Amino acid sequence: RYWRDWSSDVCSSDLFPIAQEVTESSLDLLSNRELEVFRLIGNGLRTIEIAKALGLSHKTIESYREKIKLKLNLNHASELLQSAIQFNRLEEFLP
Repeated sequence: RYWRDWSSDVCSSDLFPIAQEVTESSLDLLSNRELEVFRLIGNGLRTIEIAKALGLSHKTIESYREKIKLKLNLNHASELLQSAIQFNRLEEFLP
């Protein structure tokens, strides 16, 4: 099963309240590159580290971070980080 297929079941619990909000609002709106950046944020990488890993400038990664926050209706970097960490945790349960 794909993440989107089972995430609503897992996220409906109170264990992942922010992940539920993100799932319901728009992970489908993220481009493949934005989703890749989102995963790396969840792995704890800083902007400069993501830029080096992807061979992009830090300004490009900052732009991706802002687009992700906008699409997921997140207001702060801390919300982005928390949501990305929870997303990565949920993905670990994929069969």
